Amino acid sequence: MESLKTVVITGAGSGVGRSCVALFARHGWHVALIGRREDTLRESAAHAGVASTALICPCDISDPVAVEKAGKRILSEMGGIEVLVNAAGTNAPRRSLEVLSLDDYHAMIGANLNGAYYCVQAFL
Repeated sequence: MESLKTVVITGAGSGVGRSCVALFARHGWHVALIGRREDTLRESAAHAGVASTALICPCDISDPVAVEKAGKRILSEMGGIEVLVNAAGTNAPRRSLEVLSLDDYHAMIGANLNGAYYCVQAFL
């Protein structure tokens, strides 16, 4: 008998992440959803039909301590994972270099680059 496979999806509250939740759920995977807002993560799980079985983990992936905590929780409750989907990301409305603020730049790098690294490290 094949065991249930587990996937962790970041950015699971919207966009590509939400679509990935639906895709993996449709194929019988156990899913852990990571994103900043618990309400949108719950909406994604409900949309995918896994509201009662999905592990919801609100987490800002630009925060390495929060990612470490979420990673430990997921690994503890799920026993391991087979796939990590790094779908979280952010952008800034004023993003051309001549107007991009330093705060917006740091927010984008924090989520889009550092966050992906933190998540990979947490699940290796």
